[in-house]
Amino acid sequence: MSYKFNNEESDIDLGIDLRGLPEEEVNQSAGSNQLQRNNEWDKLRIGNWNASESKKLMACDQKLARASWHNPDKLLAFSDGVLKYIFKKAKERQTGRVIKTSGSADTKYGTLVEGFAFRRADEHLRKEGLYLEKVGYKTIDGIDNAGSSSDGIVKDKNHSLIASAEIKCCTSWETLYDRTFENTDEKSQDFWQNIQQMLTWDVQKNYYIVISPPRNIFKYLNAANIEEMYEEWCSETEMEIEIIERSEIHCNALKTRMKIAEKTVQKYLDEGGNLRRILYDILDEEKNISRSEIEEQIIEEKSEFELEQELNQPEAIF
Repeated sequence: MSYKFNNEESDIDLGIDLRGLPEEEVNQSAGSNQLQRNNEWDKLRIGNWNASESKKLMACDQKLARASWHNPDKLLAFSDGVLKYIFKKAKERQTGRVIKTSGSADTKYGTLVEGFAFRRADEHLRKEGLYLEKVGYKTIDGIDNAGSSSDGIVKDKNHSLIASAEIKCCTSWETLYDRTFENTDEKSQDFWQNIQQMLTWDVQKNYYIVISPPRNIFKYLNAANIEEMYEEWCSETEMEIEIIERSEIHCNALKTRMKIAEKTVQKYLDEGGNLRRILYDILDEEKNISRSEIEEQIIEEKSEFELEQELNQPEAIF
């Protein structure tokens, strides 16, 4: 499900009872969520399998790139890019350091207007009896060293958790096309990030909120007072919200990859050695386990079939 609206539609009355919703934040400022992008947040995320980079973990060898995630061979067909990502996480844990760069103008713009995008989405959702709540970093229950820094979570007027939320502020028509031209699926650039957020919050839906590009991002990057530019920003951009449904096959695939990557990092840090060799050894172990599980399933299914055949045999008459 997806829908679009622009600033001109902001006064639509949907006839929904809004009583019970919390007050809108007084400080509806531009800029990033104060629960994130700080020293404590960095410490929580360091060396972890984080949603913002989950696409890197799920990259596949070209031979099986088009295969279904139901195929156990695809789960184990790690690309070389995954090895590089695992190495990065191992080094973060080993050194306690995340290497930060200055970031591109696109990234800086996205961080700068993050508060605008959150406010805009919240204002819209309130007309449907829902609201956005800011959150920090959350780990996934039962999975070591993995989590998400969602842009928000969606709640109803009873303060019940409805969905996770991810906001993207585009800076070009190309990035808007990549994110909105077709409904999100596993080929989409933010698909795995959305999946991991639903896994983190244990919800069935994720609100994928995409803002179209302004005429000139540098007008905002160089603004003397960005706080005064909210209405202007809304007037020259549009917002699209796609509600993405949780997929268990993809959740399970993500958990399997995390488990393998985690075992690889742990062994590398504990014993040292060649990281590629360690990963391949673990993948070989997993292949044997997968084959054994498949063989057991075939035997079990065969036994059930034979039992059913016996039960359906006509009784002998003597």
